Amino acid sequence: DLIGLTVEELVGPSAFQNVKPHIEAIFEQGRPVEFETTLNYARVGPKYVRVTYSPRFGADGSPNGFFALVMDQSSRKEAEDALRRSEEEFR
Repeated sequence: DLIGLTVEELVGPSAFQNVKPHIEAIFEQGRPVEFETTLNYARVGPKYVRVTYSPRFGADGSPNGFFALVMDQSSRKEAEDALRRSEEEFR
């Protein structure tokens, strides 16, 4: 059950410290924020993710919340790293 949880409760304190500046940027700039990073989730451990935060606007036009799309890119990152290591071996 995710409804009613804060972002920190959902991702854990360590991951929250990583995403907090991006969340603050949504409210300061009023525009979507996209980034890729490794987050150490409290429940599932480290995951390499692509994140998009899009602001939700109130009646007065200012951001009053946001929508989050988080995609696990761990498999892609592992494949890229393996390819990079393989290429380095043959140089």
